[in-house]
Amino acid sequence: MNLRLQITQRFLKRCGFCIASLAIAVFGYVLSRANPSGEWQAFFPKCIFFLTTGLHCPGCGCTRALHHLLNGRILLALQHNAMFVLVLPWVMLEAIRGCFWFLEIPLPRIMSRRFRLRAWQAVAIGVSILLFWIVRNLPYAPFELLVPPKLPITQ
Repeated sequence: MNLRLQITQRFLKRCGFCIASLAIAVFGYVLSRANPSGEWQAFFPKCIFFLTTGLHCPGCGCTRALHHLLNGRILLALQHNAMFVLVLPWVMLEAIRGCFWFLEIPLPRIMSRRFRLRAWQAVAIGVSILLFWIVRNLPYAPFELLVPPKLPITQ
């Protein structure tokens, strides 16, 4: 491949990455300032599964949980979606590792050990998401804690 073409492709790839990173940063800033449970309810997307069935999916409450995490309220974030809060550090680590790989930057030594997801682990993750989905919709006392708090109705 032509060296000039490689440099151009690498430059375009990094520009696209910077634009995507900027968009994520802007979304994070807006989410940290605008409360999805308050007057900004109409701005943020609603869960289509919840609107059609009245049941909570595994992702219900993630936006509100992320809002509370960005503002340092970990217990409120856990109240909205516990699985999201517990899985977020691993997802962030893998996202950072993917960014390094995408930009063709060598990984720092602390991140160089590659975690390989085996088939049984992938099945276990899928089963745990399914169990969380089922358990958070059970109307019994300990499981009701997994249901995100109801949104106040705003006009």
